[in-house]
Amino acid sequence: TAVGQGLGAAKSLSDVTVYIESCDNVGDAGATAVGQELGALKNLTNVALTFWRCCKVGDAAATAVGQGLGAAKSLSDVTVYIESCDNVGDAGATAVGQELGALKNLTNVALTFWRCCKVGDAAATAVGQGL
Repeated sequence: TAVGQGLGAAKSLSDVTVYIESCDNVGDAGATAVGQELGALKNLTNVALTFWRCCKVGDAAATAVGQGLGAAKSLSDVTVYIESCDNVGDAGATAVGQELGALKNLTNVALTFWRCCKVGDAAATAVGQGL
């Protein structure tokens, strides 16, 4: 959660890159904190987030990331890779896609839910509709 709090305190950031990889002890609380603080960054135009092989990251965290991104209204370039996170399913993936769709300045999106076995047709449909 300290990473998330640090992001929120740096109010003038315009570009943020966060890689959380193979961190077996990072779960919903830590990833949620990152997502929540992104929304407080009013100058944020570019963000790249990667959660790879974070076994404890689930729908709650993905939803918070989506909400944080959706609150960062100046975003134009977004990269979100949620990969091999076995606890992320349709609810989390849907939230990310729908929130991105609300960003009016968005010109570039890279969104991956690779090897997230619980993400299915409902999420893919919702992400497509959101964008």
